[in-house]
Amino acid sequence: MLRIVTGPFHPVLERALVEDLRSCKAEDPFAPLAVIVPSVSLVEHLKQVLTRHEPRAFLNVYVLTFHQLALRLRDDLATVSQASPEPTLQLVDDFFFEQLVRQVVRRELRGFEPFTRLPASPGTWKGLWATVRDLKDAAVTPTIALKAITEGVFEEEDRTWLRSLFTLHAAIMEASRSLGVGSPDDLAASLRQDLSDSPFLKRLQRLFYYGFYDLAQVQLSFFESVVRVAPATLYFPLQDRPAFFFARQFFERHLLPLAHTHEDGSGEGDRPATTERVQLSVTNVIGVEEELASVCREILTLVEVKGYGFDEIGVVARTLEPYQARLQSVFDRHLVPFTSTAGRCLSREPLVKTLLHLVSLPINDLDRTAMLAVVTSPFYHLQGAGSAGAIPRPDIWRSLVYTLGITKGEAEWRRLAEPGSSSI
Repeated sequence: MLRIVTGPFHPVLERALVEDLRSCKAEDPFAPLAVIVPSVSLVEHLKQVLTRHEPRAFLNVYVLTFHQLALRLRDDLATVSQASPEPTLQLVDDFFFEQLVRQVVRRELRGFEPFTRLPASPGTWKGLWATVRDLKDAAVTPTIALKAITEGVFEEEDRTWLRSLFTLHAAIMEASRSLGVGSPDDLAASLRQDLSDSPFLKRLQRLFYYGFYDLAQVQLSFFESVVRVAPATLYFPLQDRPAFFFARQFFERHLLPLAHTHEDGSGEGDRPATTERVQLSVTNVIGVEEELASVCREILTLVEVKGYGFDEIGVVARTLEPYQARLQSVFDRHLVPFTSTAGRCLSREPLVKTLLHLVSLPINDLDRTAMLAVVTSPFYHLQGAGSAGAIPRPDIWRSLVYTLGITKGEAEWRRLAEPGSSSI
């Protein structure tokens, strides 16, 4: 049985979630409940909200992401399955699938002719995989899509490329099945079944879905399977404004038909937003460090002059990557406490850089730049080389290589073994 509550996220839906949790815990503080959210950051936010407003509601409450719920149900069903257990799907990331696309395309199968006109670059594999992933998320069946091409459903000028994309989609799905690998959405798709045997769902008094405004077809099917088994409440952001047009279409087409009850709380949160215009100011600065410093000064003004709390202020960027190196130092210098989803990029660690150069050597034909990066690295140790007790001299590698005119290729690097090179 599905109950839907609509309205603005803040404060209506958040307040409704807290009140519903409080109501469920009124008679039994240990009533088992689950709150399902789309992201780890929202998990942390809800934990803070519950701790602040209703600490008792925290007892025996599972706060899970969509993917964490799928993992829990997979393990749950595996323990009660009477049939022979199926091989566990190994979850892999986008990079794995990008390389899988690369290998499949390079086999030049029939129907892949348009792909030969694309540059063989990482961006190509990333873009092709993103397209295939969208087709998978939409639950497109490649055979049906290819049949639609032959029946003239698509425009003539699009058919060649679409045929190649659908063929690639089919090849990736078959390769994934053969390798036993999949994405988190593949895991959700594998759970589109009768979940009534799940001990976890049977034990729950109610599930609460919070923070969703859209679902891919695979996720929607998984959601439908869950709410058929367990009582659930969905808090869906919806208001009578143009910005919510897309969300309303999705809501009316896919969610409302599933609901037994619908409570509209949109009027409760509209008043402040309709009577006050948002004030927008633009500040131009030069450089990443000055951007961060300007943000810190504005935060301190809001706190010291206007009475805001640090936990009431958010900083949003299109991407955090340019700011990761200086974020902590600038905020610490201005004594501004913060928490962030940004982290140090693993590829910037010296050891990882060395490993990346090392594995790239066979691909780029022992390129001089990559080779020097490896052999001059402090992490490079060649045991058994030279006389005992010899001190490594990575500093002379660059001079020696440039003197011998080595650029790339095994034949050029073999000049180092020639007798004359030792006298340079």
